[in-house]
Amino acid sequence: MTRINQLYSDSSVAIGSYDKKLGTWPVHAFIGKEFVGVVAQFYHEKTAKAFVEDFKDGYHVDAMNPKLSVLVKLGSLLMHYQEFLSPQAHHTDRLAIQTLEKDHEVIEWVKAMQDLSLLPVKR
Repeated sequence: MTRINQLYSDSSVAIGSYDKKLGTWPVHAFIGKEFVGVVAQFYHEKTAKAFVEDFKDGYHVDAMNPKLSVLVKLGSLLMHYQEFLSPQAHHTDRLAIQTLEKDHEVIEWVKAMQDLSLLPVKR
């Protein structure tokens, strides 16, 4: 499987037509009825159908069991924040923090945690 785009909570997915050139089954992403792009390519139709089945009710973030990519981003955010506060701070730390704050997976996880009242409320 090759991931090309990311999925958001209001996304839906559907299998596209078999791509003879690539020899794969594409999975298309939609936000509402608008086509966003191809999110994955599978070599077997059965695998593509299983992927779509997993997302039939939409993409959901499990706040209590985040994906590894979210954990890595949260760890990176903490490390860059600690560096930013240190006397050896680099401008790249601030840029990394700003980038991670805008990351859709981090935003979705924070929203899921807030929905469970597990994060402080902004003042």
